[in-house]
Amino acid sequence: MSTPAVVHGDVEQTLRDYLLQRLDASSDPVTDGVNVGVKLDDHPPRYVLVRLAGGVSPRLGVDVPRVDVQCWHDSDRQALDLAALVRAWLRQARGVGLIRGVRESARPTPVPDPGSGAHRYLQTVDLTLRGVPL
Repeated sequence: MSTPAVVHGDVEQTLRDYLLQRLDASSDPVTDGVNVGVKLDDHPPRYVLVRLAGGVSPRLGVDVPRVDVQCWHDSDRQALDLAALVRAWLRQARGVGLIRGVRESARPTPVPDPGSGAHRYLQTVDLTLRGVPL
């Protein structure tokens, strides 16, 4: 008997779309002018970057990708406030697309951008994704 093929979807795009929806619905001033993407190249000063950073597939049908989420803003305080909002939204991502669980791996941590000195915070989550058999 052969093992069925299973796909887990594009976790970066799923989180990008989810965070964009949350930003659009937010009335918090720190979210004004913030964009979300999956590419680092030429990002705007107010930006959330979602990037796959590894992970494991512990058993058939389940994937546990590790995702880094970086938040840039005009000041260190605003970058922290944005990262705190994103952190809260990530904790609520269970049920979005194929996401079945969210576990924080690293809380928002200041990581000044070495190229520009821009204000940036980095956090990491491990997601549990349900697979879809082909």
